[in-house]
This record gives sequence, C-alpha cells and structure tokens, in this order.
Amino acid sequence: MNYFLVAATVLGMAGSLAVAATPNETAKAWQVFDSIYGADLARVKATPHTADDLALAAKLLDDAKVLTAHPALLECLCEKAFDLGAPAPAGYETALGAMTLLKERIPERRPACDEKALVIRQRQYTAARTPADRQQAGEALLEALLAVADARIEADEIQAAADLLQQAESVARAIGSERLEPVRARGRWLAIQRRAAQEMDRLKQALLSNPADAAARERLILILLLDFDDPVKAVKWLTEDCDADLRKHVLAAANPLDETPELAALEMGEWYRGLAEGAAKESPSAAYARAKAYYERFLALHAADDLVRAQGLLALKRVDEALDRLGAPQAAPAVRPGWMNLLTVTDVDKDRVEGEWVKTAEGLRGRGGYASRIVFPVALEGDYELELKCVCKSGESVKIILPVGSTLVTVGAETGYIGLGRVDERVSNPKEHPRSSSEGLPGEGVPWTMLIQVTTKGDGAGISVALNGKVLINWQGPQAALSNTVWRLPQTSCAGVGLHETEAVFTSVQVRMLTGKARLLR
Repeated sequence: MNYFLVAATVLGMAGSLAVAATPNETAKAWQVFDSIYGADLARVKATPHTADDLALAAKLLDDAKVLTAHPALLECLCEKAFDLGAPAPAGYETALGAMTLLKERIPERRPACDEKALVIRQRQYTAARTPADRQQAGEALLEALLAVADARIEADEIQAAADLLQQAESVARAIGSERLEPVRARGRWLAIQRRAAQEMDRLKQALLSNPADAAARERLILILLLDFDDPVKAVKWLTEDCDADLRKHVLAAANPLDETPELAALEMGEWYRGLAEGAAKESPSAAYARAKAYYERFLALHAADDLVRAQGLLALKRVDEALDRLGAPQAAPAVRPGWMNLLTVTDVDKDRVEGEWVKTAEGLRGRGGYASRIVFPVALEGDYELELKCVCKSGESVKIILPVGSTLVTVGAETGYIGLGRVDERVSNPKEHPRSSSEGLPGEGVPWTMLIQVTTKGDGAGISVALNGKVLINWQGPQAALSNTVWRLPQTSCAGVGLHETEAVFTSVQVRMLTGKARLLR
C-alpha cells in the first residue's frame, strides 16, 4: 500500500505548526487511521517476529511527516509508530523520531513526548556495552532527563524534578560528562527554589493576617527578585508605604530591558549588583545576571569613551567575576520581548552543515577544523539585530554568517581582528576601516557579547558590529559588494555561525526584527 498517497488523499498535506486535537477530532482521526492501517496492524500483530512491526513503524513515521495540518491524525501516526518501534532496540530510533516529530509539530505534546523519549534513552544507556556507546547513550540520557525535569518544574512537581536531577547527576558522574557541574548547579538552584517557595508561602499568609507587616512585604518582594527573578510578580506586592527606592527600582525592573534608557540601565545595573552583594539567604546569581544584562545594555547605548563608560566596564567585570565564583551556569537568558531565541529552534542533527555541534546545558557547543558551521532555521525577511553571547574554549576564530538582502556575508572575529568577510571580492583588512577593526576577541575562556545590526534600503545595505558594547564596524554600501565564498549555508535567508580550528560555546543567540518578519522554516 502507498501510505503517502492514501494519507494525502484522505486528509491533504500542509506545513507549519499544528495545535493539539480535540477529543472529537481524535476519535475521528482514529477511525481514519483504522481505515488506512487497520489491516496492516492486524497482519504484523499476527506474526511472532518484530521485523514487520518495525517496518510498519517506519512507514507510519514517514507518512506522519506530511500531515502537519492534521494534528489528530499526526498524533495517531506518531503514537502508533512509537508503540511499534519501542519494544525492540532496532526500533528505538524510529520511536524517538516519532516523539521528536510530534513535539516539533504540536508543542503542547512536548512534555508527554519527552517522557516517552526518556524511557527509550534509559534503555539505550542500560544496554550500552562499549565505553564509546555508553558515553554517547549517557549524553543522550542526560538531555532527556533534563528536559523532563524542566517540564516537572514548570508543572510545580518539585520532588519529581529533584529526583530526575539527582539521576542526571549520577549519569553525568558515571560517564565523566562536561555537564556534571551545570547539572549540579541546576540541582542546587532547585533546592533554593524549594526553600524560597516555602518561605514565600509563609510570608503570604503573614500578609493576609497583617497587611501592614512591612518587613514581611519587603522580604517577599526580595525573594521574588532574587530567587525567582520575577519583578513583574514583585510589582503586585508593592504598596504606597513601601520604601521609595525599592518601589522605584522594582517598577523599572518590570519593564522590558530593551526599552531601558541609557543612564537608567546603568542605575539598574548598580541597584541589582547591590542586591546581589547584600544577599543573605537568597542566591545572588539571578541578581548578578540582571546586573550584567543592564550593564551590557548601558554599554551598547553609551558609545563615548568617557569616565561613565569606564565605570560600566569595571562594574561589568566585577559582576562577571562574581558569576564565575558562583559557578552559575551560563545558560541562555530568557528571551526579551520582541526577540527570538534561535538556539531553542535549532536541531544540531538537521541544521549542522559541517563540523561537530552539540547542545549542552551551557548552550550550543561547536568544534571543527576548516569551515565548521551550523545554520539557524529561521528566515530573516527584513532588517534585524542579532545578538550572540559566546566563550571560546580553545582557538579563537569565529564567523557569524549574515543574510543581507539576497546575499550572505560573514563577520570574522579573532584575536586582534574583527571584520566583514568579503567586500568588493576582497577580504577585509584591519587598516581598511570602517569594514574592519584591529580590536578583536578578548581571549580563550573570556565570555563576549556581539550585537550586529543589518539594514537594507533599495540596493544598499548597512552593517553595524559592536563587541561588548563598543561599536567596531559601521559599514554602508551596495549589497552587490558583499559576497561569501567559503562559509555558505543551505538557506541564504538564514543566519549561522562558524568556527575555524576553534572550539566555542554560544550561550545565547537571539534575533529581533526591525522590519519585516522572522519565519520559522520548520
């Protein structure tokens, strides 16, 4: 039977994300499923071997890939593909593929899909015999454990999340994973959150009994700021008799960071740093991270190389040192309003072009020799800003690949040099400002932030590049002058990153459209 043609004839074909089906739609979809696949299911169940079960599972998964506009039938196909593939090791990849497809197409199904994938990953890890197989299976199991733990935290199932993180720590220790310390940090964070949540409940009860208890109110607000990093909720507990300085800064913190004016960003950085340094029971990591974000915002806006800028730079250095001492994992921050987190939509297996790429608790880790690169599967159709946070572990030659109108160009960054790749068929030279700069990356192991702005007007283009808040390149010229010969991507409307004889971790990659739209390709 030609499953592709039958399924397409019955329900049609389409792309894009779907939404979860209603119970009535699910019941109808199972009827359609039975009419198409019922005889095949009966046939494979009647045989004692599993080869035909696995073949049918693979067929169901192939058919599911063309039914994105029909969530009910998509769920049926993926669920049955999992059921048929999961019992035998030879079917594990099909079962995992079915759950991956289902959660990609119907995000509401992610928690349930991750739970099922975890079962398979545990079986693979248990069955691994060679050190190499055990290492690979262990890293995959870690990824699955952390995904389910995050879902349990979101569902407020704290004890279940703690158990999963404890298991993840045991696996990471057993295989010598580089993610051991981030997993431990996640466990410590969860323990702090539990204690803070219990204290917060007590404080809320105290305020219900005595709304005039100023000490309890201020303590509750500090917990929301420091332990839960939630100034929006903290605002709800402000009253007119709260300390004026606290009230002023909490209200400011609840506004979007990317709307904070220049000097206000510096003031907020100072305020959050003061909170972090004065933290007693609370974890200061969130406050330090907020302070870092505000200082970076200030430095991005304040171009003058004056005493105030020096103050911001030194304060940022102090905050970075504090975060290093705390061992705070350099995870991607929450996306600000108007920004899209490109790391969350990137699949290393599907989007890798060359080299070794893997997602870790730190972010996107890449390693490669010549022209190692990965594409972010989002078409940038218009003007945009791209922000990257990165740390080079070894080597220091990074490429940021940018769509500019109908062409691609690179920003190359290394020690003592940052410049546009090819302009007028020539490689940029540090002496040829404004398309290159003799200032470069800060060195191995030192985090850096790059903000790139790409604008187009008619056949012209403008590219601005700032490193750690300082604008180094501000090029304008015809789009036809730009080219990219080596660092090509399969989608010319997408951005990407590349490495040359370098290992690096991109802890955050975010984009904000200034005009037009960002279109997810999957």
